[in-house]
Amino acid sequence: MGSLDMVTYFISVVKDTQEIRDQQLARVEQYQQLADQMTEEATGAIAGLRLLQGKLDSVEAEAVLQKFLDEVDNYGATH
Repeated sequence: MGSLDMVTYFISVVKDTQEIRDQQLARVEQYQQLADQMTEEATGAIAGLRLLQGKLDSVEAEAVLQKFLDEVDNYGATH
């Protein structure tokens, strides 16, 4: 392998490595956006639970809260 061939090969390896890195960075950005979205949704759910918890005045309200918590658990198990 001549020195020009080696340089050409090295350049191609560097380009391939950069492309892989760029793809991985894009994937990381997608995961970060998904994590941010999930955090926002969880924060909203927690705020809703706190609001509901503050209004618990009866056994019926506790049953409604338990049903909601069960639905949250089921959603988390299926998504």
